[in-house]
Amino acid sequence: VVMLNLINEISGGSLGYGTWLLMALPITIVLIPILTFILLKRWKPEIDNLDNAVRNIKKEMAMSEMRPKEWLVVIIFFVVLYLWIFHSELGIGMIAILGATLFLAFDLAEWQDYQNINWNIPMLYFGAVGLGSAMNMVGASKWLAARIITTAGGIIPLSGKALIVFQTTLMSVFTQIMA
Repeated sequence: VVMLNLINEISGGSLGYGTWLLMALPITIVLIPILTFILLKRWKPEIDNLDNAVRNIKKEMAMSEMRPKEWLVVIIFFVVLYLWIFHSELGIGMIAILGATLFLAFDLAEWQDYQNINWNIPMLYFGAVGLGSAMNMVGASKWLAARIITTAGGIIPLSGKALIVFQTTLMSVFTQIMA
């Protein structure tokens, strides 16, 4: 989501969260079974049969109804999601802060909860956004993009949406490696 703002800043466009979700959907559908297979091969589950756990969860869910605070969590989540998808012009970061503030205002979270967050990963992304903005200002991003497209075009002839999917996949892989 942070990178979405950078893409909009660099391109001068207004790619919204909903459009981004639709663009990411095909690669997500392809990658989920592949990654599931890889993860299950690499790390074998210690428990083969989850019937008892599922039965206990169903029993617990049947015995208790959602309390008002739990409903409020669900409502705030869907309001934030709705705003991200359909009103990203408000600013994705501002919408996230609104959600976090509502959680504090309605006593659904405590300030200590926010202090316990490992802020290294968000700072890594914000640093990447800052670096990306600086690269854009001096023209390094256009130079790098041209080199990547030229190199990728020579290896895999892509254009249009296929090129966007390829670049998104490549950047997703690089982002995961860097994180």
